[in-house]
Amino acid sequence: MNSTPVPWKVLGTPIHRARSAEEAITLVGYDYKVTKRPLKANIRGRKQVEVPGFFSTVRTDTGKILGVVKSRYEIVDNISALSFMDPAIRNGDAVFENCGCLNGGSKVWILLRLKKDMFIGPSRDIVQRYLLLVNSFDGSTPVVAKITPIRLLCSNTLSAALSGMGPEFRVRHTQQVHVQIDEVKRILSNVDSQYSQLEYVFNRLALKRLTDKDLLTYVKTLIPDNEEAESHTRTENIRSQILDLQARGIGAEQNRGSLFGIYNAVTELVDHHLSNKNPEKHLKSIWFGAGERMKQRAFSLAESMLSN
Repeated sequence: MNSTPVPWKVLGTPIHRARSAEEAITLVGYDYKVTKRPLKANIRGRKQVEVPGFFSTVRTDTGKILGVVKSRYEIVDNISALSFMDPAIRNGDAVFENCGCLNGGSKVWILLRLKKDMFIGPSRDIVQRYLLLVNSFDGSTPVVAKITPIRLLCSNTLSAALSGMGPEFRVRHTQQVHVQIDEVKRILSNVDSQYSQLEYVFNRLALKRLTDKDLLTYVKTLIPDNEEAESHTRTENIRSQILDLQARGIGAEQNRGSLFGIYNAVTELVDHHLSNKNPEKHLKSIWFGAGERMKQRAFSLAESMLSN
């Protein structure tokens, strides 16, 4: 099966040499300003009228409307929003990787690689620890830091949320340096804790062997029949793709026949094979949309099968 290039490298710009978020964001040209403007509506037979309590967020350099927000929404520029991890960069706890944007700048993201890779299973499969920082101007999310483990061998993003824990951490915005340092310590402590637990679960998944019957049960549970569909061909094709990737995907020999192997097959399918020709739509899916939800379900299902 042919795979597609990972979209965060297609869309993002390498920022390895940057030593601060300001330097990285200025380098890629995302230091633009955003303002709120009263939202107006066209009413037939009348001039434009303002919509009470609603505003559009607008890039001042291009005039592009980035989103619609309520009056209480506060704009935080990209440099201010994403500089909170600078102390971790200075201390060598993290390094910048890529920076990019979506929807013409409505979301700006920075991908950081953290120290201490994870080693999974008897084969010592390397999973690198990443942190995704996101700032948005469309009102959809606050500033967030999101754990994003990436399997080195195939560049699969292993979207996984432990029971009772989400993959995202809200970031409290502040200009005070001593508070910023405390914020970084809080986030890194939470990130380290969650990654430690994920490494433990991933290793358990790698040690759990599955029969052919178990593998078939997994894909049928993950991709159930659509009773309303006239044909089940697409469902069967997706199941077959997952089973094929489990057996012959990138680095499949490392974990073939295990719960970690079948979970990785799903992540490879989503990240590399279920894409369309639009890298931006692909990235939104695997990080924030349907692709991420599918990978989350795949992880939850694998975790639930550990006790079987």
